[in-house]
Formats: sequence, C-alpha cells, structure tokens
Amino acid sequence: MEALWYHLIDLCGSERAFFVVSLFVVHVVVFVGLNIFWTFVRKNNWWPQYRINHKDPPPELVNKAIKQLTLTHVGGLVTWWLLYPVFTSRGLVVRSPLPSFQTVVLHVLFSMACEDTLFYWSHRMLHHRSIYKYIHKQHHEFINTIGIASEYAHPVEAVFANYVPFLCGTFILGSHHFTLLVWLVLRVFETIDAHCGYELPWSPWNLLLAVQGGAARHDFHHSHNLGSYGSFTKFWDWAMGTDIPFKEYQAKLRANEAKGSSKTNGKTASKTNGKTASKTNGKTASKTAGKTTKVQNQKKTK
Repeated sequence: MEALWYHLIDLCGSERAFFVVSLFVVHVVVFVGLNIFWTFVRKNNWWPQYRINHKDPPPELVNKAIKQLTLTHVGGLVTWWLLYPVFTSRGLVVRSPLPSFQTVVLHVLFSMACEDTLFYWSHRMLHHRSIYKYIHKQHHEFINTIGIASEYAHPVEAVFANYVPFLCGTFILGSHHFTLLVWLVLRVFETIDAHCGYELPWSPWNLLLAVQGGAARHDFHHSHNLGSYGSFTKFWDWAMGTDIPFKEYQAKLRANEAKGSSKTNGKTASKTNGKTASKTNGKTASKTAGKTTKVQNQKKTK
C-alpha cells in the first residue's frame, strides 16, 4: 500500500501537486459516481418502497446545479493549492509512512465531532430570517432533494458552513493526508445519502438511525424548511430541541398509517361478514323452503 502511495506521489511530481490532485480526483469520483448510481435508481424506479419523496426536482434546477457544481469542483483545484501550506504548517504530511488503522479511526471520529458541531450551528445561523434569503435559500431551492443538492450552495455557505466544518478536525490534529482522503470519502458519501431521497434499510447511515437519523430527517428539513439542522448525528438537534418538529411529523405519519390500516381491515371484515351472512341466510331460507314443500306434498297425498 505504501509503495503505491509513494508511486502516486512521484507521478504527480511533488507532494503539493499530489495533495491537490488526489483531493480533486477522490472528491469528483465519489460525488459523480454516487450521483450516477442514484440517477439510475430514480430513472428505473428501483426500490420505490424505500423512496421518501415521490417528486423529482424541476429539470431546469438540476441543470443549473450541475453547471454550478462543475465550476465549484474545478475551482477546488485552486482552493486545495492555496490550502496546502496552511495544512502543512499544522503538521500534515504527504510523503511519510501511512498512519495506523487506529489513528485513522480516531482522527476521523474527532473530525466527525467537529464537523457535526460546526455544521449544526452555522447551518442554524444561516436559517436566521435576517440572512436566510441572501445565502441559504439557494440550497433550499431543492424542496425534493436528490444527491447533487448536497453540494449546491451559495459560495459563502460553501466556505463557512461546508468547507470549514469539514476541514476543522484534520487541521487541528495535523492529520496525515491519507486520513484526510478517507474523511473526504465518508463525508461526501454521508451528505449524498442524506439528500438522495431514499432510506434504504441496508445503507450504513440508516443502520445508525439511533445516532445519525437517516435520510428522512434531512428530507424533512428540505420539504418543511424547519428544524433538523444537524449533520452526522442527531445530538445537537436533540440537545437544542430542534428535532421536535421532525418527531411530531413522524408521529403523524405513523398515526395516519395506523388509521389507513384500521380502515382497510374494517372494510375487509365487513365484506367477509356480509358474504358469510348472505350465504348463511341463503342456506337457511333454502332449507326452510324445502321443508315447507315436503309438508305440502304430504298433505296432498293424504
């Protein structure tokens, strides 16, 4: 693994070039790859039973987002180039032995906690009525979310509510560049899953419902523009009570499902009882008529 790592660095010509190229390529491959997958899922109507929202966003909005995201991703090359000396000043290394598995896990968990905290508070701030329409409203143009909506945002939001929370943990720890790449994959994977519009039972994020909340939580945030500001975990929403609207919404859905099930069972039972009563009455009437006919015939014979 390390031999391949060093070989890739040599191919790029310098550590700084490898830093830039690797972050750009990993970001684009994961983001585009997952969105192609979710596009096929929607177009072919796979797993409709797990779809949260059943409306697609307007095509013109999708095209607008794709154009902006193309520029954003290409612009990332400049961003990473400028950030390289900032990160190396904090201890980031590129050409060095790869970190142990335990180190990667600990650094990713710390980064996750930093991102979750900073994202919650910056996201909640962007919903303040005095600034919402100037910045965050762009992201909420997607009422019915799809994967590409995850990174569709105003430049100010992209920097202060996305990049800063994402990079904070690895910057503080001076993490190895390999750890930063692992963290990038997980972050992109999670945010696309939260915006995909599906809640697949085998999704790794859905398996962590008690901690993460699943895609339904963020889908509610977009469709109702209310509460559920958190990212990787439900902690801050729970601590600050901003998960109450989502919980109430889920309770209503469950109540409606229970009512629908009750009505269906009631109708089925009514039909079944009606048929049974009809058959029973028919048989009884037939037997009674038969007995009456026999008696009359006997009288005639006499």
